[in-house]
Amino acid sequence: MTDSFEEEQRLLDPHRLDEQRRAREEMEDRLRDRGITVYPRDGDEEVGDLLEAIERFEALVDPRPQVTGTTTGPTGGRGARNGVPQ
Repeated sequence: MTDSFEEEQRLLDPHRLDEQRRAREEMEDRLRDRGITVYPRDGDEEVGDLLEAIERFEALVDPRPQVTGTTTGPTGGRGARNGVPQ
């Protein structure tokens, strides 16, 4: 993305920078959970591309749906596969 595009978007959406920071923090947290260090010098697009590639790889290696904090099974409990009781 060009700098002029970002400047334009920030003028249209004053919360854009905060949203971008939150998105970056979320990506860093998800990578950190996998044992991957992210540095401030790493660009946002690079971090996003890395996370996307890792998640695609994980989906190929283990195609079972991943259980998240908001996913529930048919009985309303979370999957025992991840050690969370039903």
